[in-house]
Amino acid sequence: VFVGGVKGAPQGSIGALTVNGYWYLSSGTLYLYETSNPSGLTVEADHRVSPVVINGYQYITLQNLDIRYGNTNTLGAVAINVATGIVLNGLSVHDNSGLAGIRTRNGGSGTSITRCTIYNNWSPTADRGDGILIDDPGSNSITNNAVYSNTGDGIRLGLTTESDSNYVGQNTVHDNGSVGIGTYQADTNTTIEDNLVYSNGQLVADTFGIDMFKAGNNTTVRYNVMHDHHYISIDAGGLRFDGDVGYGSTGSVAYGNIIYNERWGIHNLNFSGVSYYNNTIYNSGVYGVFIQGINGGTATFKNNIVDTAGTHLIYANSGGTGTIAIDYNLYYPDGRSAFNWGTTDISAFAAWKTNRSEEHTSELQSLTNL
Repeated sequence: VFVGGVKGAPQGSIGALTVNGYWYLSSGTLYLYETSNPSGLTVEADHRVSPVVINGYQYITLQNLDIRYGNTNTLGAVAINVATGIVLNGLSVHDNSGLAGIRTRNGGSGTSITRCTIYNNWSPTADRGDGILIDDPGSNSITNNAVYSNTGDGIRLGLTTESDSNYVGQNTVHDNGSVGIGTYQADTNTTIEDNLVYSNGQLVADTFGIDMFKAGNNTTVRYNVMHDHHYISIDAGGLRFDGDVGYGSTGSVAYGNIIYNERWGIHNLNFSGVSYYNNTIYNSGVYGVFIQGINGGTATFKNNIVDTAGTHLIYANSGGTGTIAIDYNLYYPDGRSAFNWGTTDISAFAAWKTNRSEEHTSELQSLTNL
């Protein structure tokens, strides 16, 4: 129930209606508490589970629609089921309750979501209420959207279904409750580029701006800007590749990203097969770069700039059996605990280069001197 465009608060009895906007529904009658003059006051209540459902159709375009106040349950306010070639252009999807503002699922593919504004969608279930949820085989394009202030992820790929060959580009994603942009299955051939991602993680701990959980082969994360992810507890930061012990991919890269004002800049945890290069990470609260648990695989970190971190510029621990290739990087400033290898602090940059024999070509230099 929305009162004057503001979401009201449901109550369990008439007696509990003590604050403006409180409401109670009984036997088809809506009771609303309001102390001001109700003349001209607009009261709206959702009637449909999903305002828009496209089920089993092809090549439909929805354009310039305002979609709001749906009670979306496990669907989306815009629910695309077993459908291909759907175009969503210029939609405003907001103030819907349920799993997501826009959701694709059940075997569909080839959806284009562009120039949409998706905000204030919520769910009473933690880590749900996404802005956009892609849960189909893939080949979808998500471009030039503004996705913000949803209680779950801004853009989530593959909640229950592996979703491959998706393109996520040129979006602005901020102030969502959980991850900004994330994968949750072994999604392959995913490209995430040119996005501005900031101030996410407002409600859920252990999340990152761009969070690649068990990402599949040929994942590309490039030219994104990430900053100021909200920290609650455990971990939080800019970019993370995260997998189970021994998990990895082939052909995955992260390059050309700018990451700043994050608790952890880049976090590679129990994940092998990713190459990080030409990234700029600065002003990290704890770690600029954290690489741990390669477990038999390889991680590569080359040609990056790491400037200013609260604990370590770089922390590297292969997990005993993996290989971490580190070279051609720029670091600043020097210090006793600026570097860490295998849980041991390295006393200074010169000692770090000696300890990491392949990194003799790296330098110590401030961003201001570049």
